Amino acid sequence: MNNIFYSIYVCEYKEGTEYKDIESIIEKTGATNNAYVKDLSDASPEERIHKLNAIISAEKIRSYTPSEADFYLVFIRTSIKGSYFVMLSVTSKLEQSTAFKRLYNIVFAFREKAVFSLYAGKNSLGTDKEYWTNVISKNSAIGEKEILRSSDVVMERFPMDEELQNLLSEAIETRRKSVKTIILSELGRLICLGAKEDRIVIYDVHDGGKLSLAPVFIDRYLDREAGYESVKKQLVGIEHHDMCTDEQLRLIGREKLSNTPAVTSLFITDNKYDYFLSSMEKDVVYHLGAIMQNDIPFHVLFSLCKGDISITYVYDEKLLRKLSLEEIHKNLCKMLKNNLLGAEETDVPVISDQTEDVNKQRAESVKYSVLRRIRMFSSYADDEVRQLARSFEVLYKREEQTVYNVGTSVDTLCIPVSGKLEVFGLNKSEQRPLYLIKQGDVFGIEGLFEDTQSSVGYKVISSDSVILTIDIDTFKQEARIHPEIYAYLLEIQSERLNKFERLWMTI
Repeated sequence: MNNIFYSIYVCEYKEGTEYKDIESIIEKTGATNNAYVKDLSDASPEERIHKLNAIISAEKIRSYTPSEADFYLVFIRTSIKGSYFVMLSVTSKLEQSTAFKRLYNIVFAFREKAVFSLYAGKNSLGTDKEYWTNVISKNSAIGEKEILRSSDVVMERFPMDEELQNLLSEAIETRRKSVKTIILSELGRLICLGAKEDRIVIYDVHDGGKLSLAPVFIDRYLDREAGYESVKKQLVGIEHHDMCTDEQLRLIGREKLSNTPAVTSLFITDNKYDYFLSSMEKDVVYHLGAIMQNDIPFHVLFSLCKGDISITYVYDEKLLRKLSLEEIHKNLCKMLKNNLLGAEETDVPVISDQTEDVNKQRAESVKYSVLRRIRMFSSYADDEVRQLARSFEVLYKREEQTVYNVGTSVDTLCIPVSGKLEVFGLNKSEQRPLYLIKQGDVFGIEGLFEDTQSSVGYKVISSDSVILTIDIDTFKQEARIHPEIYAYLLEIQSERLNKFERLWMTI
């Protein structure tokens, strides 16, 4: 799964910065369509921190695609006295080029640099190498296991039931135990049972220091309490020993880590960066490294945000070719619930083999049920909708993530299944909201025209959004068979033009 993620540089300019200074920076970088300015100076401190958390989280998990830019610039005005929170996101390819130095100097000039840290206190590199050498020698798995390599990557998101959501929310609020530790302990135990392994490694996506993927060793035979304490101790150790780079850790681990079945995990919360945001010094540039590229075939993203407590699985289709992800998810939720309730420990049954296409069949069934309710396809027979569902992909986006930016080429038609999106325009790089896109609406219609560049941007403003997408060329072929869907799209465009006219009349 060789996704390319973005490296992030953040800084808060000192008071006295003027809007014309920001305009000058954007002009010099040439970031006409991939930079934006937002004013949060009138927002409450809580709202401002929430928004900055969401923006950092959104950039942290942005992966590069041909429609994405090599870099993005965000300027958030945080006070009426002219303080600006500035974030520069760059791909590893750009970061390693000579052009990056010029870009960095334009945005940050000669400001002091610092290592990004969620917590205070760092050891020397020598101390950290010694720590990891001891940890890996004690915990490495015994024996070899074939590691499946990437074929087709699939992403699926599952909500948790109301009872589990309430239990997790209560645990987060009371802080009696670390929710992250509980989740990693139970996820690791489940994978050990399912894979029939004594020990596995979960590489946790780490914020801080120079380490982007931190290994957490899970032992199948530890009971619940001992397993919790083991993971808790390891997570504390990671925070204090993260000045090793991923490459240095690989050299320390060598074959001991390479032959160990592994998973990656990522946690997103509303207040993940609170401590950092409240303690960062002004005019200091902090670097948050990109998620390391890797070929681990199973990734789990846990969202523990208000309004979105869910689990997203990104996996190699080859890995689960005979296993039901839905069954895996249900077992994990059951284990989490038992743990939080203090129920008696019981082994989770080994996940049974299924038919070859069990996950694909479920996904297509869900897409069919959604498309069947969309008015654009109301004239279709059931078999036609089922056939059409195979042409749609599922896109998952989080708050503050864009589907399309102003000026980008539109190559898919999009239908939100959940969540809300804001359509915005740019006025001298300042985002101006225009209207909302809600569940069941259609956007990306501009991709059907000769000039496929979008004059507006589409950004998620709810905690998350699930979107069905279909390639524009595939949709055009569909429209030749069902020309009535063009009439539906024309009606939508007409309604939106009327909104613009009424807006223009009030200016």
